[in-house]
Amino acid sequence: MNPAFNPAVELSRLTRLEQADVVDAMAQFMVKPSLSQAQRMKKASQDGGLTLQMIESILSEPKKTLNAANFSLTGYQRFFPKGYTPDQMDAVIIELLTGWKGTATEHLLRRVTGSIIEFVNEIGAKPLEVSDYDKAVMAVADGKMAAFKEVYGNLPPDKMGELLIHAAGRPGKVGYNMTSILLVHPANISNETYLTACKQAIFTGDTEKVLMLASLAVECVADLDMGLYGKVISDAILEKHHPIAFALVKQCTPEQIQAANSYILCQALYNRDRERRRRSVPMAIYRLSIKIISRGKGASAVAKAAYRAAELLKSEYDGGEHDYTRKRGVVHTEILLPDHAPAEYTDRSTLWNAVERAETMKNAQLSREVELALPIELSKEQNIALAHEFVKRQFVEQGMCADICVHDTRKGNPHAHVMLTMRPIEKNGEWGAKSRKEYILDRCGERIKLKNGEYKTRKICTVDWNDQTKAEEWRAAWADAVNAALEKQNEAARVDHRSYKRQGVPIIPQVRMGVAACRETR
Repeated sequence: MNPAFNPAVELSRLTRLEQADVVDAMAQFMVKPSLSQAQRMKKASQDGGLTLQMIESILSEPKKTLNAANFSLTGYQRFFPKGYTPDQMDAVIIELLTGWKGTATEHLLRRVTGSIIEFVNEIGAKPLEVSDYDKAVMAVADGKMAAFKEVYGNLPPDKMGELLIHAAGRPGKVGYNMTSILLVHPANISNETYLTACKQAIFTGDTEKVLMLASLAVECVADLDMGLYGKVISDAILEKHHPIAFALVKQCTPEQIQAANSYILCQALYNRDRERRRRSVPMAIYRLSIKIISRGKGASAVAKAAYRAAELLKSEYDGGEHDYTRKRGVVHTEILLPDHAPAEYTDRSTLWNAVERAETMKNAQLSREVELALPIELSKEQNIALAHEFVKRQFVEQGMCADICVHDTRKGNPHAHVMLTMRPIEKNGEWGAKSRKEYILDRCGERIKLKNGEYKTRKICTVDWNDQTKAEEWRAAWADAVNAALEKQNEAARVDHRSYKRQGVPIIPQVRMGVAACRETR
C-alpha cells in the first residue's frame, strides 16, 4: 500500500482529542477503520464537524471485525435452572449477546453483570442487585454518557470522589464531559482523592481537563491544601507531560506556586523564563564551547574559515575551493595577531593556508574554535566590542592568532565564532613547535634505554593552551566580561558559567535544542 494512502496517515491529521475518541470507538466496536472511513473522518475534522457520534456512526458500518474471546460457563451455572446442559446455557447467552455483535471483548466483560441480570429477570429467578456506584463506574468505562447521567446523581457524597477518579482517567471528550459534570456539584472531596484524580487526568494527556480540575479545586476540596497545585505540577513534570506543567504554572497564582516545595518553585520559574524567551523578551544566556578542528576527522581549517566568514577561499593543501559567499548573517569579521606575527596573516586565506602547510601529520590538530553567545541586551556594536576585547585579552596576548566572525540572523541568537591557531609564533615570524621531547632520567641521571633501542621520553608542551584548567579559566573570564558589559549598560540580567548543581540551584538541566528543534518551536 502506498504510505500516502494509509488509514493511519489520514487519522494523524485529526486533533489529539478526536484521535482519542477514535481509539475509544475502535475499542468499543473492535474494528479497524478502512482507508475510506479514515478519509471521511479527516474531511469532517477539517470542516470542524467531527463528533463522537459521527465517529461511532462511521465505524459501526459493516467492516472487518476482530475475533471475540471465548469464556467458560462454569461461573454462570448457578443462574440457570437445574437440568440445563452446557449447550443450552451457551445458546441462551449467545441469543442475549446478539444485540452486541461486534462489541469488544473488554466491553463484554465489563457489561456481563448487566447481561446476567437481564437473563435472570427473564427466566423469573430472584433479580440481582447492582449498586448505582457500580453502574456509574461501568458507564464511565464504557463511555456511555446517557447511562452515566441516569445514576451519578443518586450517589452518596462519599462516593463522588471515587467516581471522579474514574472519570478523570477516562480519555477523550467523554471523559472530559463526565469530569465536568461531577465538578458542577461540589462534594467536599479530600485533598488525597482530588490529587489522585488530577494524576489520572495527567495520564490521559488532556491539558484542558487538568486545568479544569485545578481551577475548581477551591470549590470541590474540603480544607484545600495550597500545596496541592505544586504536587500536581510535580506529577506532570515527573510523567514527562511538560506542556501540562507549563500550562498549570501559567494558571496558578504566585501564592499557589510558593506553597509548593523549593524544587517545584525553581522549576516553575524556569518554565516562566522559557515563556519569556518564546515571546522574544531579551534575556542573557551563557555559552562558551570549545572544540578542535582536526585533519584526522576530515576537517579543513581553510574550509571552516570560509564558512564562518562567508567568503571564497581556496585550500593549497588539497586544492579545494570553498565558496560560502551566499551565506547570510555574518555582520562582522576581523583577524587579531600577536607580536612577531607576519603582517600578511591579516589576510584570512594566507593565515589558514600557512597553518595547513605547517601541519604535516594526517591527523594534525589545525585550529581551536571557541563559540561565544552574545547577550541580546547589547547592540551589535557593543557585542562586537565585547568579543574583540575578550579575545584580545584571553587569546591574542597569550600568542595566538584569532579569526573572529560575528553572526546575527536577527532571530534572537547573536554569537561569535573564534578560530585560534594551535602553534606559537617565534620572534622571527616562523611557526614554533607545539611540544618537545624530554628524556626521562634514572636515579643516576642517565637516560633510560628501552628494549627497542630508543630512549624513554615524555612530551612537554611549549605552551599551556591545551591545559584542561584553561577551559574553566576562559569560561569564567567570559562570564565576567559579559556581566561587566551588562552592568555598564544598566542591564539587570546576569550570566553564570557554572552548572545549576555548582550554583546550588535545584533545577533539572535541560537538553540543548538544536537549530531544527528551535525552528519548530517558533
